[in-house]
Order: sequence, then structure tokens, then C-alpha cells
Amino acid sequence: MKVHLICIEDRGLKVPPIDKSYYIDYHRTIGNILIFALTFWKFPKWLYNILRAKIYPVQEKQTTYPILFWLTRMTYLVRRAYSHLRFMDFSLLPGRVGYVLWKFGIIRFWQRFMLPRFDLSKFTKKNKSQYIQGAAASSSYIQDTPASSSVKKDLGVN
Repeated sequence: MKVHLICIEDRGLKVPPIDKSYYIDYHRTIGNILIFALTFWKFPKWLYNILRAKIYPVQEKQTTYPILFWLTRMTYLVRRAYSHLRFMDFSLLPGRVGYVLWKFGIIRFWQRFMLPRFDLSKFTKKNKSQYIQGAAASSSYIQDTPASSSVKKDLGVN
């Protein structure tokens, strides 16, 4: 019994090296622009459908949009940095900065006094069941299918 080992390169596929940086080396195509843009902006359906039609597989030759890609990626990174600062999440920060802020109690102070707290005491079990029934009755997503009718029956909704 012979075993034939065929290399991936022999089949015409390119394999990136293991030391390639996956944080900075993106293809500047509409597909990757949409990935970054969808993290901070909800597109209107008609615009999303137009842009979605312009996405091609990675093997095909496509036009690149370096300036638009840079703008969307920088907006994504700024929003991500703001979120990390807002919640004092320094897990990505190397060095002693996060440790020093934690040790001096700045992070605890921020989380205790600066972040908004939500009062969940009004959300009792009785209110929760009424909320679920009301949402199920008024939801346009529940249609008359066998699965949704059994869910309505379990919730006590007609």
C-alpha cells in the first residue's frame, strides 16, 4: 500500500508563513471594509445589499480601497479604545500601567462610582413573565409555524 503525500504548494495553493502578522496585513477590499464598518455602524438594508453584491471571493482579482479601509479600521480602533477606557479594561495593555492603576484602586473607584448601574430590582419574576408574554404577543418575528405555535402555547399566548 503506497501513501502519496502531495504538498499544498504542489496543488497551487499559497500558505502564508507562520510569522506573518495577522493584525496589519488585511486585503483592502469591500468585504473587509464591511467587516470593520459593521462594528460601529448599522447600514441601511438597501446600502448593505448594494455593497454585499460587490464582495467577491479572495481568489478573484478585486479593486482595493486603501483610504476607505484605513478610515473604517481607524474608526473601529478608536471606538474599541474608547470602550476599553470607559470600562477600565487594560487586559490588552502590556506593562505596569494596568497593574499600577489596579493597585492604587483607580480601577475599583471607576467601576464603583463612574460606570452606570442598572436597577434590576424592579425586574421581578412576575414582571419578567409578563414582559416575555407581551413581547411574544406583539412580536412580528413569531409567525404561525408549528415551532412558534408550541412556543406561544408554552408562554400562554393565543
